[in-house]
Amino acid sequence: MKTIALLCLFTLAAQTRAQTPALTPPAALAGDAQIQAAAGDQQQSAIAAGSDGALVAWADRRATLSNNAGAGESGLDIWIQKLSSDGTPTTPTPVCAAFLPGDDVRPRVSWGGSSWLVSWSSQAPQGSIFSAAIVGVRVGSDGTLLDSTPFVILNQPNTLVTQHASASDGQQWVVVSGESTSGLPGICAVRVSAAGIVLDTQPVVLQPAQFSAGVDIAWAQGSFLLVWSQYSGATGEDIRARRYGSTLVPQGSATFTVAATPYTEADARCVSNGNEFLVVWTKSLSGTGELEIRAARVSATGQVLDPAGLTISANMPFHTTRPASAWDGTQWFVGWTYFSTKIARISAAGAVLEFDGFPFQPTATMQQAELSMAGATGGGIRLCWTDSRQGSNEGLDIHSARIQSPAQIGADVPVALGAPAQLNAAMASSGTAGLLVCRSETSGAGRLIAARLNAQGQPLDAEPIPVTDDPAVMRGSVGWDGSRYLVVWSRASDNQIVYRRFLLDGNPLDGLPVIIGPGSNPDVVGNNGEFLISYVRAVNSFPIQQYPMAVLLNGATGVVQSGPTTLSAGSGYAVQTDACVTPNGYVIAWQRNYSISDTHSDIQAVLMDGFGSAAAPCLVAGAFNTYQGEVRVASSGAEVLFVWRSGNSSNLTRRIETRRMTVGGAFIDPLPVRLVTGLAAEQFLPAVTWDGTQYWCVFQDLRNNSAALDQRSDVYGARMLASGWIRDPQGFLIERSGNSETHPQVVAHGAGRVLTAASRLEAQTPHAAYRIRTRVSEGDCPSPSAYCIAKQTSILTFPAIGWSGQPSVGAGSVIVTVQQGLPGKLAMLLRAGAPAATPFFNGTLCLQPPLVRTPAILLDASGSGASALTLDVGQLGSLRYHQWWMRDPAHPDGTGVALSNALQFLVCP
Repeated sequence: MKTIALLCLFTLAAQTRAQTPALTPPAALAGDAQIQAAAGDQQQSAIAAGSDGALVAWADRRATLSNNAGAGESGLDIWIQKLSSDGTPTTPTPVCAAFLPGDDVRPRVSWGGSSWLVSWSSQAPQGSIFSAAIVGVRVGSDGTLLDSTPFVILNQPNTLVTQHASASDGQQWVVVSGESTSGLPGICAVRVSAAGIVLDTQPVVLQPAQFSAGVDIAWAQGSFLLVWSQYSGATGEDIRARRYGSTLVPQGSATFTVAATPYTEADARCVSNGNEFLVVWTKSLSGTGELEIRAARVSATGQVLDPAGLTISANMPFHTTRPASAWDGTQWFVGWTYFSTKIARISAAGAVLEFDGFPFQPTATMQQAELSMAGATGGGIRLCWTDSRQGSNEGLDIHSARIQSPAQIGADVPVALGAPAQLNAAMASSGTAGLLVCRSETSGAGRLIAARLNAQGQPLDAEPIPVTDDPAVMRGSVGWDGSRYLVVWSRASDNQIVYRRFLLDGNPLDGLPVIIGPGSNPDVVGNNGEFLISYVRAVNSFPIQQYPMAVLLNGATGVVQSGPTTLSAGSGYAVQTDACVTPNGYVIAWQRNYSISDTHSDIQAVLMDGFGSAAAPCLVAGAFNTYQGEVRVASSGAEVLFVWRSGNSSNLTRRIETRRMTVGGAFIDPLPVRLVTGLAAEQFLPAVTWDGTQYWCVFQDLRNNSAALDQRSDVYGARMLASGWIRDPQGFLIERSGNSETHPQVVAHGAGRVLTAASRLEAQTPHAAYRIRTRVSEGDCPSPSAYCIAKQTSILTFPAIGWSGQPSVGAGSVIVTVQQGLPGKLAMLLRAGAPAATPFFNGTLCLQPPLVRTPAILLDASGSGASALTLDVGQLGSLRYHQWWMRDPAHPDGTGVALSNALQFLVCP
């Protein structure tokens, strides 16, 4: 019998895992799609001219925005954009070269005659933040990717390969790398064919290991010229060079010196005009950091044509970036930054045409850095740079401009473009419609918008409703009180909690934001004409304390009815609150850090009545020196479910935990219960709701990632009954694209539906940004399922339980049937609230007493019968278990009893 019991329970568990909810296809929010400078920091640009226009590549952080709660996602990625001959982008948005785990940085671009090679330093090949390799992709002349995944170019185990350079002889590329900190055996090179095949299985050592840095390479007249800075005991850092053929065989008898003085020469750049080279570097004039820009022409045969060097700039006490250089068809250009950008031209004969350069945008002081340049069609150069004019809040952008002379400077345009990133969704539902609020972010700025949704989660308006244009707003919250929505947020300019009310049709009741009072990070929940707003507020003390606060607001008048109430005045630093409605009022939970500088944390909660009076706080979870946070709370009306993230990212221990409490404040679960079991992957950032029958929890999940370095999130969900039974112990998939899905949200949406939302990183036109997508579960009414085993009858049959219809309150009833019973004999349907597998009349009782009996029926001539069970709202969300008992007077065991197998079902809407 013990074996039977285990089989019974295993069957139940298997059926539970198999019942994945059906979700509507994802729906995108409408509008909010104007292409502009993209959200996130973009930097480290590289540019190379091609047969028609140029290609720009840069390191881009739009996948890992600091304003988007979540994991590290894919870190910095390499994005590319082709520019036409007039400098305009050829596509509305750029293309990501690859979403690889970890950071991808320091791109270089070189033209190979029919396509570009984009190469960069990547942490992905070795899966470690302490190791990096050079990888690359080819890009066609039209700007499309020719390689679906990057190929590894130069990779040494446990080596940090960072700064590198590349050039082409028209048939193949040569990629070089070598620094004193890289761990390489010296300055190394690898050849890459036009087809993207790495021709050297082992790197070719061009120069032995030595104190060297700043490598660069260019091609002219049958020779690659390699330049680098190398330490000498006599003269310090010098610029050294050597020529190599297409097979990387050295040309000439030895290395030669381009520049050597008692001062430091470094940051070398080398460019070609097809016939000779220009080497540019910085010269340190003293130990105080004063610099000047220097240059020298080198012939294709290795002769330094300007042995004394060309002085390009005056002394500069401060210097910010490595100089850039390019040939425009008739002359050389050199650029550098000194508070602002300066450009100088050098004639083909080696005459410096503008000593100390001419200014490019002289009023843009300290806003430009990391210059790169390439020759432009029709003369002059195309300059690219990292621009910080949008400010420090993720406001670094890549800009470009054409420069021909001091009198011919074109307008600059942003290159790293995208639609606004939509982040940090919050939702409320009226039952038939919903309102979604999110941050819409562009470079250095953001705004709060709202989108009305129908019952299927689809947008009702062509453009979202503007809530506030405050550029510093990070997130908002929204609640529904039965008649109107309230959107609440914190205003960063003066640290005030503010709100606006909106009608169901989207029209605002408040023309301007209304101030609640000082605070930050608010949450709101609506309840029958009123709103509870919870938030945190810092107080002047040492160390700084931050307390959870709450106010009750009249929805119709917008007047504060109660509060602000301090929910806990104990020591600690509250960083986040969340609340839900109960029959007794409200439950408010928050994450409490030990202090402003100590991120060890616990979860606390209070009960508040409808008049704003709060009980003493209680501890939900958290032992000494643990990490508990991101708490969310929901209620069925009979109990409250707390859901939170336990653990931290640094040791990969983040998991979702839960705990139930009665609405009166008594914990049902003595200890926290883990939501997802049996998985080593991390889960975090949960959201939770009660749909009328069960709890829905959604969260970010890393189970599909290949290594710890891979932080690209997917969105999963799990359901729990009020009884604490977790229906999806492994969770079920909601959103996965292979890029990133972050910040999931969920809200009950009427008639047993739930509405989910998450931000998905779209890597292509028309957005190239995080965009919010919504999905709806159209009710959850799983079919009943049979379990356990029947007792054989005296006529050698096994009575089989069955059903017709669905166990839905909306349907009113479900019919439970039996077949292969005893013809013409009495039978009764037994019901219980839990399963079992215990010996009973030489068979198995599949129900846990106490038992409820239905009126007896008479089976027909085939041994079949049925009983209709009435279902009502009071049974919503409950699990029911049934088994037939019947008379069998002729049974050889003398019991006179036969038993069917059993049936379980969930009472749904």
